[in-house]
Amino acid sequence: MYPPSAPQNLTAQTSGSNVILKWEPNPETDLAGYNVYKNTDQGWIKINTASITGTTYTEENLPNGTYTYRISAMDMIGNEGETSNEASAAINIELPQPPLNLIVTSITEGSSLKISWEYNDVAAGYNLYSANISGGPYTKVNSSLLNATYYDDTGLTNGIAYYYVVTAVDSSGNESLYSNEAMGIPNDTVSPSKPVIFFPTTPTLPITLYGDRTDISGSAEPGLNVEIFVNNVSQGIIRTSEQDESNKVSLDNYYYNNGLDISPDGSKVVFYDSSSYIKIKNLDTGTVTDTGQMGYYPKWSPDSKKVLYYYSGKLYIYDSENGSVSSLTSDSYYAYRGVWSPDGRQIAFYTNRSGSYEIWIKNIVTGELRQVTSTGYAVYPEWSPDGKHIAYTGSSGNIYFIDIESGASIFIDSVGWDYTYKWSPDAGKIVYAKNNSLWIMEIGTQTKTQFTPQGSSSEYKPVWSPDGEKILFGYYDSTKNKYSIALRDVSDGEKTTLTPDGIGNYPYYLLWSKSGRIAYTETNAVNLIDLEGQFHLDDVQLNSGENTITAVSIDEGGNQSPGSEGISVTFDASLIPDVEVTTDDIVIYPSYPMPGQDAAINITISNKGQVEVNNVDVDVYMLDSSGSLTLLETEQISSIAPGLAEIIGINWSSGNAGTNTLIVSIDPEDKIHEFDETNNYVTKDVVVVGDEEIIMTTSLDAESYHADQDVNININLKNPGMEKDVTVSTTIEDEGGAIVTSFDSQTVHLNYGADHDIYLNWNTGSTYASTYNGCSLLKSK
Repeated sequence: MYPPSAPQNLTAQTSGSNVILKWEPNPETDLAGYNVYKNTDQGWIKINTASITGTTYTEENLPNGTYTYRISAMDMIGNEGETSNEASAAINIELPQPPLNLIVTSITEGSSLKISWEYNDVAAGYNLYSANISGGPYTKVNSSLLNATYYDDTGLTNGIAYYYVVTAVDSSGNESLYSNEAMGIPNDTVSPSKPVIFFPTTPTLPITLYGDRTDISGSAEPGLNVEIFVNNVSQGIIRTSEQDESNKVSLDNYYYNNGLDISPDGSKVVFYDSSSYIKIKNLDTGTVTDTGQMGYYPKWSPDSKKVLYYYSGKLYIYDSENGSVSSLTSDSYYAYRGVWSPDGRQIAFYTNRSGSYEIWIKNIVTGELRQVTSTGYAVYPEWSPDGKHIAYTGSSGNIYFIDIESGASIFIDSVGWDYTYKWSPDAGKIVYAKNNSLWIMEIGTQTKTQFTPQGSSSEYKPVWSPDGEKILFGYYDSTKNKYSIALRDVSDGEKTTLTPDGIGNYPYYLLWSKSGRIAYTETNAVNLIDLEGQFHLDDVQLNSGENTITAVSIDEGGNQSPGSEGISVTFDASLIPDVEVTTDDIVIYPSYPMPGQDAAINITISNKGQVEVNNVDVDVYMLDSSGSLTLLETEQISSIAPGLAEIIGINWSSGNAGTNTLIVSIDPEDKIHEFDETNNYVTKDVVVVGDEEIIMTTSLDAESYHADQDVNININLKNPGMEKDVTVSTTIEDEGGAIVTSFDSQTVHLNYGADHDIYLNWNTGSTYASTYNGCSLLKSK
């Protein structure tokens, strides 16, 4: 069968925003209907969705423009015939009025602008356009029509000008002309919140350090600069981390159940391996130190330098800086699970020396040992950050804390045998695990509150954050059949999971270093988490005495936060050695040796500090008059008691006549941490004389002088021979030898080896500019 014929006499007329099409009916008896086609940028497209049975079609709500159409007929079996003639119609209705009073305002947080306008007519929506220069070209901001007369343009660059116009669009899609142009510059004017410092201490707990440097750690808003001040003097600017950072560190042969600790400064972990040896891993370099010591449950000292551990019922301290080991308990009694006092000068532990296990304290500075509890059973001490209390586990699964000074014990709770309890950084609270829930006790009121929400999963091993605002804990995730760790905010209990994918093994150790680094264990590994917003400034110099440390945050817009709460850090130099040598500590005999003559050199090395110093290396060199350097002696002094000195004796055979320089260097490899490192090096001239005549040297304090300036003259006399009296006459003479001024003669008695200085002063006044000489004449009596 043949398809229908082409429809005839297609016409197009406009009515407002509509185009009305009309045509003559086709003659075929099996006609099913018609299709309408419109010419577009993509070519001819069919615009009807269903077959048209009549001979008219209206396309509605068209924007201004010229539109061209043609139609075709279809029969009952789907044959489509040729298209009709083309018909066009133009729509040209009045455009909508442009919006009025376009205004751009800056949002205080920056990076955004608020754009608003007015419109007094009816519009289907609005289009907003922006440009980087006035007058455009403009780029449309919105992807679909805006329905409101305002818009927040976000993601902008602070300090850059943005120019805007807006148009109104009617229901047919006709767009008005541009509104007035308005300009805005995004600018951040909101100050960030103040930072928090939590290392080496918190604002509520002043501490004393026995070193002149400390790291500073804290938290602030992520991605900001933080400036640190010590006594209002800037120590530098550092940037806070922008996101959480996780890292897994392998621990070869780590035995998961007998001890691991992270240093308070977060730089190292100490752990117990499967062979019972204690090892230290530097988390920054990855290096591992095998201490060579067998032991259990190692604990870092507050200064991150020493490790406390026990082995075979005895307590020991390993010094990670020099590798030395000292024994705390050497008698026949057993001692276990020691913990450091906050100042690092005492150790609390439990021992059977009183007949039953009780808490005892040993002062590692004085050696004093004293019993703290007398309950019949007290174990697992936990020292409060203010040093005033110790929490412990008693009999029947009860936990207590004791006031160290008064000896009064306070019952905390009965927890079975889950003895995980931790003090808050301000020492005002204790968090503990009880029946798979977390509880908090206020020390002041002794009020106990269940911290874990009712119905939550079991939570255990709680640890406070360094700022006391959050609690880290472990829990079993039954939905994943895995263990996990999370945080809860102390103020509102909000939970944040740190391991969304879970962890495969039970985390025997959950730790949060004082410097802000989280650590938890897995098989042969420790996982580290550094939370967003943290900052660390290493090796900050402290002044002797009290130091107040503060910080401010600075955002990208230059806005500065209020100052943080200050922390008080006192640098006590009393426990720092100070080895010293001065010129006066060097004695040479004879004072002025003859060429080839043997001389005895005695060098006194003093300890000006208040503690003993050990293994002091001393190097002694001689730089002779020809410029040749010789190592005379290298010696190690085993120990120097505080306030005392040791003498190094050297025999030296002098060379040719001339001036030699003796050089003494203490601790040349800087192995000893000292209060003052500037008094470890000294030089002294050693004059080898060819005869026994007086040696006189005249020197001035400058090479040239201007009018009315003081000239300082130094005349040095050295006597290598017999004692005698000498007279020194000094004049200032011009180039011709004429005397400008003269000084009173001075008579001096010089013993053998004397080294005597004469100081003279002359003011140039209005003396004529020229070259002058200082002349000294020496006469022996």
